[in-house]
Amino acid sequence: MEQRSLKVLDADKTFFTKISTTISKLLIPTRVGINGLLISMKRNNVLKAYEAYTASKESEDSTKTEQDAQKYEETYSLYLESIDKYIMDSVYKKVKSGTASHFERDALSKYYTVVHLKDEEYVEYKHRKQKYLLELDYESLLLTRKRKINR
Repeated sequence: MEQRSLKVLDADKTFFTKISTTISKLLIPTRVGINGLLISMKRNNVLKAYEAYTASKESEDSTKTEQDAQKYEETYSLYLESIDKYIMDSVYKKVKSGTASHFERDALSKYYTVVHLKDEEYVEYKHRKQKYLLELDYESLLLTRKRKINR
C-alpha cells in the first residue's frame, strides 16, 4: 500500500510570500525618494513663505502681513507633517524589515521617546516633537548633501 503525506511549508517559503516581500523591498526605497522629494518641496515653500512674511512686516500693510503670517504657519505645519509622515512610512518600515541604517534606527527610537510625552504633557510634547523633526531634517540634509564639483 502506498503512503501519501502532505508537505508542510513554512509561511516564509511560499511563492506569494516571496513575491510580496520582494515587492515591498523594492518599493521602500522608492517611497523614501518620494517622501524626500515632498519634504524638499515643502521646505522650499516654508522658506518662500517666511521671506514673504518678513518682507510684508517691513511694509505698512497689516492685512498682507496677517495673510503672509497665516500662510507661513500653514506651510510650516505641512512641512512638519511631511517629516512626521516620512518617519512613520519609510523609517518604520525599514527598521521593521531590518534594512535601516544606524541613523534611521536612532531617529525612530528618539521619535518614540518624544511621542511618549504626549499623554503626560501635551505642550511639552508639541515643542519637543517640533524641535526633533527639525533636527532630523537638518541631519538628513547634512548626510545627503553632495559636494559641488569645481570646474
